[in-house]
Amino acid sequence: MKNNIVFVLGMHRSGTSMLTSMVEASGYHCGDNLQPPGSDNPNGYWEDLVMLRINESLLRALGKDWSSLGTPEYSEIEELLCFDELKSEAVGYLTQQINKYQRLVVKDPRVCILLPFWLSVCKELNATSKFLIIKRDAAAIVQSLHKRDLMDPVYAMQLVMCYWAQIAYCVITKDNDWSFVDYESISSQDQHSMLAKRLGSFLDADSQDILKALTNYKSEMNHSVQQGTELQTICFDFQKSFCEAFPCALTCQDLKQYQALSFVHQSLSFWGDTQGIIQKVSQSLARFSADITNKKIVVYGAGTVAKSIVGHLGVDILCGVDKSVFEKTTLLNIAFHPINYLRSLDNATILVTVTGRKEVIRDTLANFNHKLIFIEDFFNDHANY
Repeated sequence: MKNNIVFVLGMHRSGTSMLTSMVEASGYHCGDNLQPPGSDNPNGYWEDLVMLRINESLLRALGKDWSSLGTPEYSEIEELLCFDELKSEAVGYLTQQINKYQRLVVKDPRVCILLPFWLSVCKELNATSKFLIIKRDAAAIVQSLHKRDLMDPVYAMQLVMCYWAQIAYCVITKDNDWSFVDYESISSQDQHSMLAKRLGSFLDADSQDILKALTNYKSEMNHSVQQGTELQTICFDFQKSFCEAFPCALTCQDLKQYQALSFVHQSLSFWGDTQGIIQKVSQSLARFSADITNKKIVVYGAGTVAKSIVGHLGVDILCGVDKSVFEKTTLLNIAFHPINYLRSLDNATILVTVTGRKEVIRDTLANFNHKLIFIEDFFNDHANY
């Protein structure tokens, strides 16, 4: 059997997990270390934890996370102190998995932003690399991100554009082997047979296995698009045609325009990280702080939500922990440690700032015997607003 590795590419909240499950059903393997299902993806994330850790480490080294605007170039990534170590680990791990399974599928939406890195990894693998792109209606993605992460719609739309622009430039413009699935078409049973045949041909797999997965899969992501949502109100004029045509190649002029947005993205990053959340909880944040006063507070997670609220809490924070931190480091003006640092603390209260993965995080932290407070519970309780 020929060695193949398929990268499933798409924005967060656009059906990448669903598509990956179909590729897996056709005979591809997702890796040996899958992330458990969560409340926002009860059917599973289909993400290998080794790949996830590599991506999060690269983004952190770039001063970013999955929700940061911008499209890093290979030269930026190559200059990172951790580049050689992480590239060697990525090549070694994928080589081991390919030797074991021959057919491997990789899914983590962060790969889209880090495509320059992963394309360099692919060159060192003894396998044919393919890229399977899924597109969901941009307005639906924006609404899903707003619902899950309280992300401002203007910011969310620019984030979608960053992911799509990186895919377009790195995969399509550079003539890599790719195919495309429309998210909305998956809900139409009339199109299942044709889609299964097309995917079967691209993957060199049995289309009947894919058709069965299409029939059986129950998507948890079909959030309706609100009436009156207009794309032109949340993206630049030059982005409209690209948004409609994606997946498509980026012209040189398009690429220059996206690169020219770097300053705008820097400004939006400051505003977008705070606007959606702080606006919603500004009147009640003091009351939340009062509830946790006089507790030894440890922050879990150093992502978008943490950045938005930490400076606005009127309490002293002991330290932070994050699964992507492997040695003590300062983030958000707080000393962050690996998760196992919790074993050295007594009677701490862990403020979980990661949203959408409550059960997974609860299981991860269960052995440390500390009280847990989930910020998403506070957000989701509308009596607090």
